[in-house]
Amino acid sequence: MTRIMRNWNDGELAVERRWITLNEGDSLRLRGAAGMRVQVAALATAAAPLLWLTEEGETDDVFLSAGDVHTLRRAGRVVASAWAPLRVRVAPCVAVSAAAAPVLRCVAAPAR
Repeated sequence: MTRIMRNWNDGELAVERRWITLNEGDSLRLRGAAGMRVQVAALATAAAPLLWLTEEGETDDVFLSAGDVHTLRRAGRVVASAWAPLRVRVAPCVAVSAAAAPVLRCVAAPAR
């Protein structure tokens, strides 16, 4: 089944220590996020959350389950897609200046 994603938030999101909720099929796009840490947590409504990360320039994709953490290695584009409802947090491994913060965009799956 092919899914067409639509932008539901075209504005930039500030990188903070807050969690972002993604529903099944939602994607989060990042740019310039090398060294940032991606963390996944379960929602009460989802038994087995899974986040699929694709980093531009990397040969392998990464799959994260609840409690998993991955440090992004490249400054290129990153797409994080939820295979089930989950919470995701993108935070610096060390303090970074506001100028070095990545650009985040959320893409939601179409309503069913």
